[in-house]
Amino acid sequence: MPLPDDPLVSDIAKAWGLPIGNKVRICLKDGENLSVLDGKLELASASAPDLPLDPRQPLHLQISGYVFSSRAIASWSASE
Repeated sequence: MPLPDDPLVSDIAKAWGLPIGNKVRICLKDGENLSVLDGKLELASASAPDLPLDPRQPLHLQISGYVFSSRAIASWSASE
């Protein structure tokens, strides 16, 4: 899976272990409005976390405009 071009986004993707910038299928935990999302995983509206990066903190993500927390992810897989 290719890493994003932006070095900060690449570092965030590595720290959280998420494929930011790639097409994915995300299964969200119970209690979310949607259970499955398909599309390009992105940081939500330039909401980069504070430095130093701490993957224990929630990360605000989005797919096709739907914003959710990294803590809401039950599982993910690469999609084409």
